[in-house]
Amino acid sequence: MSLIPLALAIMAGGHSTRMGQDKAFLNDGRGPILERLAHMGLNLPLPVVIIGRVQPVAWPLPTVQFLNDAQPNQGPLGGLVTALAYAETVICLACDYPGLEIDALSWLRDQSHHHAHGLVISHAAGIEPLFAVYTQSCRSEAQRRLLAGERALHRLIAASDIPHVAAPAWVIGQLQNINTPAEWEQFQQRQNQKSANVPINGPADVVKPQ
Repeated sequence: MSLIPLALAIMAGGHSTRMGQDKAFLNDGRGPILERLAHMGLNLPLPVVIIGRVQPVAWPLPTVQFLNDAQPNQGPLGGLVTALAYAETVICLACDYPGLEIDALSWLRDQSHHHAHGLVISHAAGIEPLFAVYTQSCRSEAQRRLLAGERALHRLIAASDIPHVAAPAWVIGQLQNINTPAEWEQFQQRQNQKSANVPINGPADVVKPQ
């Protein structure tokens, strides 16, 4: 099968153990996270593929592809290997970024055009392996590491010399992962405060300059 040039690959194969329910379908009133992220990708427009699960019943976006992991239960590295068998260049996205908006995803897409060997977003706290761009240049190394029993993306990134790109603060402010019920409750509280125009502090409140 020939590869498509570029795709948004949403990694959705995790078991959400700490959350106690499927993170991909958490809903803060704007729709399930997975649906919203897929819809953003389609609106850019990008082909969208969801990695690591079968298509849910009554899924509303018929052009979105679903791919099971070629090697199940191998974490994000397994998901990336599956995605790189689908597209030449993969914009890789976690399914648990409830604060992500289309402007940040558009920024990452635009960055992909300037980095032939992919890129990973960096900030003061580290890197974001699941808000990153991967290309065929790291595919063989990813496969080798997967066969060796590794699952960590950050080791692949270091071994493949994937460039680190500093993102603007307004992008970093949208990259809050949700792993526990407490984090989900805190996120919803912040959203409610924003809706009520209540001033709050923290990186998630950084506004994109006009």
